[in-house]
This record gives sequence, C-alpha cells and structure tokens, in this order.
Amino acid sequence: MAQMPSLKSAREFLSHKGLLFLFGSIYLVSQLIIAITVEPLVTERMLGLQVTGFTPEVYRKTFAAWEAEGVMEFYHAHLIFDDIHWVWYTIFLSVALALSLDAARLSDRWNIVLTFPLVAGLCDWFENGLQHQFLSGDGYQMVIAPLTAISTTASIIKWIFAFGAIFLIVGIQLSRLRSKG
Repeated sequence: MAQMPSLKSAREFLSHKGLLFLFGSIYLVSQLIIAITVEPLVTERMLGLQVTGFTPEVYRKTFAAWEAEGVMEFYHAHLIFDDIHWVWYTIFLSVALALSLDAARLSDRWNIVLTFPLVAGLCDWFENGLQHQFLSGDGYQMVIAPLTAISTTASIIKWIFAFGAIFLIVGIQLSRLRSKG
C-alpha cells in the first residue's frame, strides 16, 4: 500500500522559488480577471454576502438588487474563473509558506501550517459548489436554509485560513529580517 505523503515531503516539494514566481503570476492574473469581472457588482456587497449571507433572505435580497441593476450576469461569469482560482492561491500560499519556513530555518514541527492554504482552498471550492446550486433552477429555488449558512461558514473559514497563511508568511519574514539586523 502506498504511503500518504508527509508534510515534510510536501515542504520539500514546495520549497522552490520558481514555483513561487509561476503560481504567483497565475494567481495575480486570475485575481485581476475576477476583480474586473465582479467590479459592477460592488465589491463590498459581494464580500458582504460571503460573510453575512447566513439566511436565504440575505441572498435573495442581494440577487434581486443585482438583477434590478442588470449586473447578475457578472456574478454568474465570475464563477468561471473562481472555480479554479482556489487552486492558484492554494499553491502560491503553500509555496510562500514553505519557503518562509525554510528561510527562517524553522523545524518540521511548523509544517502543520502548510495545511492552512489547503483548508482555505477547499472551503472556497465547496463554497463555489454551493453558489452554483444557488444559481440553478428558476427563481433561485435552491437558495435555502441551511445551505446559505453552510456556504457563508465555509467562506468565513476560507478567509480565516487564507489570512492566517498570509500573516504567518509576513510574520516569519519580518521576524527573520529583524533577527538579521
């Protein structure tokens, strides 16, 4: 039976600056495409939906507003790119974390933080799947409890783990730079 790869082997695989540049570039392009696509939706409203859309009423009200403004098609369109976007930022953040751990010469005990981007990415993937469900059928009949609460919870977990990874990367790098100075 094949053994499951360890976090140590994942760290070794991810610790390559070329991967950072490659997936950082792909992530940046993907993020720009998504930002341009959702711009007509009013970014604050879209992000607000991700973290406050616990009830079907919140979703229906937001969707109705977008329909009245004639921009609902942009929400549909963003999912084309967002469905794969989680892969790019998961790999990019994982590589940045692995390189940071190596640069700071942190022990293998720290390797558990390499799961942060993966948790964020998988929650994003799950959330996107629910968004597709919400957009299926007539009159948004799939915007139902508890699916809206589950989607919003997945989104919040995504943001916590993604920002957790970013804070760790920045914190490790700043600590490393301070110790050199």
